[in-house]
Amino acid sequence: TMYTPLAIMTDFFSGWVPPRHLYTGDIYKVWGNLPYNTGDYQLHLLFAQLFPGYENAGFYRDERGFLTPAPYGEIADVLLSDTRFKILNRYTTLFISEETAIDLELYIKLNQFVREGGHIIIFINTVLKNKSISDYFCGQDYNELFKTDNNRDTVIENKIGKGRVSIINITESLEPCETAFVYKNNINEDIPHPYKFKPGITAFLHETFNNLKIISVDNPRLSYTLDIINANTYTLYVANNTLNTETYDILTSEGNILSVTELPITDGTETLPEFLPRGYSDRTMGLYMAGTYKLKPYDCRLYRIITEGIRLNVIAESNPKPRNKNLYLSLGYGEKSAKSYLLDNPTFAHHFGGIMLPAEYLDRMDDKTVKREAQYFNLQNIGIIVDFSHMINHFPDLTLIGNFSGRTAESIKRIERILILASKYRCEGAIFSLHRNAENEYSHQSALDGAMDSLRKINEICLKLNIKLYVQNRNVLISTDEQLSLFSQDKCAAIAFNTAFAFASGIKTDITKYNISMLMLSDIKTDIYGQKYAVNAPVYNGEHKKELKRLYIQATEQKIPVILCAEYKCNDEVTADLLYLSDWVPGYLKNY
Repeated sequence: TMYTPLAIMTDFFSGWVPPRHLYTGDIYKVWGNLPYNTGDYQLHLLFAQLFPGYENAGFYRDERGFLTPAPYGEIADVLLSDTRFKILNRYTTLFISEETAIDLELYIKLNQFVREGGHIIIFINTVLKNKSISDYFCGQDYNELFKTDNNRDTVIENKIGKGRVSIINITESLEPCETAFVYKNNINEDIPHPYKFKPGITAFLHETFNNLKIISVDNPRLSYTLDIINANTYTLYVANNTLNTETYDILTSEGNILSVTELPITDGTETLPEFLPRGYSDRTMGLYMAGTYKLKPYDCRLYRIITEGIRLNVIAESNPKPRNKNLYLSLGYGEKSAKSYLLDNPTFAHHFGGIMLPAEYLDRMDDKTVKREAQYFNLQNIGIIVDFSHMINHFPDLTLIGNFSGRTAESIKRIERILILASKYRCEGAIFSLHRNAENEYSHQSALDGAMDSLRKINEICLKLNIKLYVQNRNVLISTDEQLSLFSQDKCAAIAFNTAFAFASGIKTDITKYNISMLMLSDIKTDIYGQKYAVNAPVYNGEHKKELKRLYIQATEQKIPVILCAEYKCNDEVTADLLYLSDWVPGYLKNY
């Protein structure tokens, strides 16, 4: 296992690339044409400290940039902010670039990480952007810690659980270098470095990275990689990417090295003559002239190292749990593009199996657009459920009751087109509801008979398209109890139990009572007169959150599809509902 205790995190949407590369002549840009911001320069300076000269890859006639010194070893991996906790928890230290957005989901992962013994390095500007993490990471109100620029610590250390947070307490972390801000990007020349870290930051990072070493090489001009076989056995690779012979020693930060055995590298070049570029001679230039080992220019060596007394925390191999494919999220009516929603929320697929789309969304799309979007959904293995509830309104959209046979036939034809479009996705179901009666002399029984006849015709269309038809309880035409009883007996449609509609009409039930096949979760609110209304509120802070959680657990145990269909104002509310309902972070948000 390669020893990489350090994780470097940047925002999922940062678009970061090295300051120069072969795809454009521009320098210090992200996403092709946007200038570096503070977080981008921080990442560059961090990589330059870990791998000096890395930015020159491809711009010299030798291998510099690709092959660089690694004064701390190759200890770092790069993660994006959508990383799963199971992955994050495999590191001991986490460096977060300043422009990384910390939403509730990421904050909770960071909370877990530090409480279980991790070390977070974060910039004060990132902390101050979110008041909730400000007080938590600082341990108290930051205003009490903030002192004048001339009299405050470079780093604030705060112990949390088994771990700690190091806050780089400088609002302006960068300062200009003496190099002028001029464009320069020539072959066989370095590019200008416009910024450097403020004094103290580089020294703090140097100390932190040195403390991560367990077995190391003491010559900072060399590159080395450490691999772990077990607590006592390691493989060390050392490379010399200079044109001089370098000397070095192999050190351990704790315990003792019992033996170092060189492993032969049989690459067929052992007997070939060595040479240097014209004009160069092989000189010993190591920092430690008395070093035990020597390494010739552009050569590498491999060692098996036996130790004793090194303490390792062995983490068992683990894979993320499969997402709940029966859990869906309502897209709502404010999103213009379902595909864009998935792209904007990269952790969606960590939790949900699909999206509930309003039928209006598909109704306004053409066949070509649907085909293109459905292909993306299918590649991502994201299913959909189509909700016709808002369109089933008798007028002006869709009518089912048959008081004007022509309008009902047109409605069913329109529904069929939408269902055909939905079938291009991995469509698991279509949700309908009853609607009000006509405002003329048309009996309730006639309206109900007409609606049931329409639903049977729609069900025939659904069966051909392999889509399951659901009808949700809605207190119109007949009561909620009557609807639940009716569709428990009539098999033309399965029951989708909408908790908001049920609670607003005074109905509370176990999902087993009426043979319910789908659960639509959201809460209601009560006005100042005690009147209840189905506002589709989130669960985590709702009036019926305990009842809703009980229903959610029942549905999950019976493998019934569940849709979170509240009108969420932001993704943090979705995260809060997931936390409350499923406890994917055990014990967190008990009183949220």
